[in-house]
Amino acid sequence: MADALGQFTDQQFESAVRELEEPNLDGYELFTESHGMKIYRHLRDSGLYEYKTYGGFAEFDPGMFIQVYNDLDYRKQWDGYVGELTELKDITLKQGIAVYWLVKFPFPLSNRDYVFMRETRELQSSQGVHSWAALSSTLTVPSYPERSRIIRVDEFEQCVALQTDGGKGSKVYMHYYDNPKGMIPKWLINWAARTAVPMFLTTMNDACRKYADYKSSQCKQ
Repeated sequence: MADALGQFTDQQFESAVRELEEPNLDGYELFTESHGMKIYRHLRDSGLYEYKTYGGFAEFDPGMFIQVYNDLDYRKQWDGYVGELTELKDITLKQGIAVYWLVKFPFPLSNRDYVFMRETRELQSSQGVHSWAALSSTLTVPSYPERSRIIRVDEFEQCVALQTDGGKGSKVYMHYYDNPKGMIPKWLINWAARTAVPMFLTTMNDACRKYADYKSSQCKQ
């Protein structure tokens, strides 16, 4: 998570990239394999699992993947669960950006929203290997209070790290945890996570494939 000043540490970025070469799976169990991804999970005191996912994409280099991942306007085009997604430019952080994200949940569940920070860095090892990491964590911002009929998620962590696979593709690592609160049974939340994480990465892969066309269309407007 980010520290009290709203920033991530160098060690957190280095740890994320290290997972690509030396996965730290202490306390984790293999949960499932899906879409070429291996997903491990660890039970937290909340009764919910946090997940680590390892895999890769053969078609796109890390630079393309991280560009698509960070393009908030584009995500509103390819992610059908996004209700709102925008950078909060009136919030100044030492590093990174603040983001508001409204997620549409299926009826009869209430929608959820998030206020979080995200910071992306490009790192280089002593061997000259380039890696990218993007860290996200919730923020408490009094100027963006909870909204009526929407449940505010205040426990959210996401980390994505990427590195070249030696060819045209990418090695990918993702860590994810959130607590959607409300009256959703924990077994249902954990069951949904079985498909949500690999589905997100697979959808991201498709979004990368269409990104050039999207950028071209934006330039013509």
